[in-house]
This record gives sequence, structure tokens and C-alpha cells, in this order.
Amino acid sequence: PMPHRVSPNGSYRIDRRFKGVGRIALASGTKSRSVFVKLNAMLTELDEDGHLDILRGIRDRRFTLQQVYQAKRNGGLSYVASELLLQDNIWRSVDEWLPMSAPKHSSRKRYEVSFRSLRRSGPLGPSALIADLREVDWGKLQREWPAGPADWNRMRAAVSSFVSWRLGDKFHPFRRALAQSIPLAKEPPGRVPDLSPELFWRIVHIAPEHVRAAYVTLAVTGMRVGEYMQLQSHDLLPHTLALRVPGTKTASSQDVIRVGERAWPWIKAAVPAPLGRRWLYNHWKRACRKAGAPELTLHDLRHFYGQQLIDAGRPEVSVQYGLRHTDAGMTRRYIRQRDRGENALAMDDIMFPTDEEQIEKEARKQG
Repeated sequence: PMPHRVSPNGSYRIDRRFKGVGRIALASGTKSRSVFVKLNAMLTELDEDGHLDILRGIRDRRFTLQQVYQAKRNGGLSYVASELLLQDNIWRSVDEWLPMSAPKHSSRKRYEVSFRSLRRSGPLGPSALIADLREVDWGKLQREWPAGPADWNRMRAAVSSFVSWRLGDKFHPFRRALAQSIPLAKEPPGRVPDLSPELFWRIVHIAPEHVRAAYVTLAVTGMRVGEYMQLQSHDLLPHTLALRVPGTKTASSQDVIRVGERAWPWIKAAVPAPLGRRWLYNHWKRACRKAGAPELTLHDLRHFYGQQLIDAGRPEVSVQYGLRHTDAGMTRRYIRQRDRGENALAMDDIMFPTDEEQIEKEARKQG
């Protein structure tokens, strides 16, 4: 198209139509014909390269022609496009992302809950843009956050995953700067239940007979409940006294678990699961309440497995393999608990010696 001026003393004017964009009609911002030709050619290139989002940004005057031209010359055209993406409404974008945010339904649900908490907390209103995330006072929000540190960190991870998806780049400067601005909460040490072998068997015998083998299987294998629920008869390997774990959390979850001869009859009786997850949980909680331990959860049987092995002297790395932890730090909670127990025994000997120990102590003094 032939350039023309807005007025005798004005700049050259752009007036073009692009499929999927519509009409772009605005002043080019230059009185130079040669510069105008370059700007006009840039629009053609953007159209041919499929940068319709940038063309729409120019149409809506989010960017000037000169800003886009300079970014293109400096190799920063992708960041111009991403800046446009940041101008989208955050809540509409989150709704678009959630159904595809993670392979597992439970992970998607956690993301949904995190963003719901963020929305209720108030810093981002209904019309907030994704770009407004950088304006949030995250330190103040953390101090006012109604839930615990683990919940805060889950929200932090959800925001990071969402922004990575929206920009298509987890290393994008906006995402990296945002991750640095959201404090990482210090979480308490991992849960270690107050569950001894004696209490475990008391709970098992209180539970209905048809579910007892399921609880024993969880305790002697350290499996997650979701993993156990997927087991079928073909996952049992009787010649090696082992079972295939399908894996539900990470790629490393899929594995083969060995069990002892005395445990094998329990495993055979428990696979496949005799009832659904809900009733497995309900029977466990009822038995725990009757045994005087209402705080125990079904997942605590996984922690029970780790703690008992560490207390029995098994090496940390072996227990890590057994639990299929990718991070040794996750297994270390059981080491700390064992060390606390050993410290307690030592203090018992120091502060409350037996008569024999007292006699030996006096003898050493006199000798």
C-alpha cells in the first residue's frame, strides 16, 4: 500500500488488513519514507511468520511499531510476544490451563486448590492480568497466608508451573524473577507417626478380618495406597516372593518389591484389594479410634515401614531404595527419629541409672 500522511505535518499512516487480525489503522510515528517502508515490511514479515499475537498487540496499541521493530532488530521478538501473553486475564488463563496442568487428577486438584486460595487471599482481583503477579507483595501475603508452609509452597509451585506453561519457557526472565520474588517457606520435618509394631497389630486385629491383609501389605512393603489399589493377581511374582508396583507418583515409583516368606501369605490374601479405597480408609480410621490412636492415617503405614527398618539398623540407602525416594533427604527423617531415640536411652542411663550401674560407677571411682 502507498504511504500517506495523517496531516501535512504528521507522520506516515499504516492502514492494512490481516487475516485473523483485522484492520491495523494507526500513525506509524515516523515522517521518514524509508523508515515507514521498513515498518510496513515488518508487518508483512510478522504476518508471514504467524506472529498474529504481535499484530493484534500493535492493532490494540499495546506496543508501538517502533517498539516491535527495535525488539525484532535486537532478537527479542519472542519476549514481545510473551509480554502480550502476560496481558491476558489470569483467572481465564488458569481455567484454560488446569485441565491439562498435570497427568494425574490429584496433581490437577492440588493446583486448583492453590489458585483458589490465591484468589481468596485478595491481591489479584477478577480483572487481574498475568503480568500483575509481579506487583504482588509476596512477603506480606506469606505473613497473612491462612494455611501452613506446605500449603504455601504448593501455591508457589502452582504459580510457577502455570507461568511456565503460559510463556512456553520455564527459563523465561519473567518466570525466573517471579520465582525469586515468592519466598520459599520452611516446612517442618516430615511426619513420623507414633506407631509401634505392637500398636499396629492391635489395630489390625480390631479391623474386620477381610481387610487385615491389606493393612499388613501396606506396612511390610511401604507402598503408597494408590499403588496398592492398582495391584492385580498378575503383579504377584511367587517364585521370587515379589510384586510389581505399577507406580502412581513418579517414574521411579514403578518397581519390584521383595517380601519375606512370612509376609507372603498376607500379600497373596491382599491382592487384588478386597474393597475400594474409601472403605479401606474408613475401616482403618475406625480401628485406630478404638485402639486409642485416632490421629493415625493410612499413609502412615508407609512411614511405619521406613522407621521400623531404620530402627532395625538397615542402612539409609537401603531404606531409600525400599521407599523409592528420589531424594535421600526424604528418608533422613527416619534417621533423625532413630537418633532421638538413642539420645533418649543415653539420657536415661545418665539420669536414672539402675542399681547395678550405680554400683559399677561407685566401684570405678574407688578403683
